[in-house]
Amino acid sequence: VTRFGAVVPTLAADWRALALSWGIHAIDPDVSLTSLRTFELLNTQVEPALLRALALALWGALRDGGTAKAQLLLRLMRQLPRLAPERVDASTWLLLAQTAAALLRAAPAHLFEASARLLLSTLAAQGPDGPPEEMLSSLALLWRETAQIHHACGSRAAGPGAGWGGG
Repeated sequence: VTRFGAVVPTLAADWRALALSWGIHAIDPDVSLTSLRTFELLNTQVEPALLRALALALWGALRDGGTAKAQLLLRLMRQLPRLAPERVDASTWLLLAQTAAALLRAAPAHLFEASARLLLSTLAAQGPDGPPEEMLSSLALLWRETAQIHHACGSRAAGPGAGWGGG
């Protein structure tokens, strides 16, 4: 892409789109993971529609038992908003937070940390004023169950964020 990008100006965008499509739709797990990693390397932008597509792909990966794909999608969902946080609207931030919160309860235990990191990075990205009331109220059930989640996972942490590591 670097070498031929000057000759074919749309090459990077074309490869990026192709890698994302294969990453989401490929049946072969090796092709899917390699394509998502290629997308991760080539991607330089983020749009709310992309994050929504990744959230849907994440649920599909979990349904199909694709744990490695789910972990990679969680990482992408956590890292992509950093490219252009001002372009991520409130409804997309809410979707990311709700997806992460739902995964804390529904996903296999080994995805707990990745889900927690997505939730924490989403909340941290809300700026100095903190998350909007709509996001906090939609996560109220999670806050009430935090002690149970920590206990079930063997954590000694006292509250959200403690012991989970940074984003």
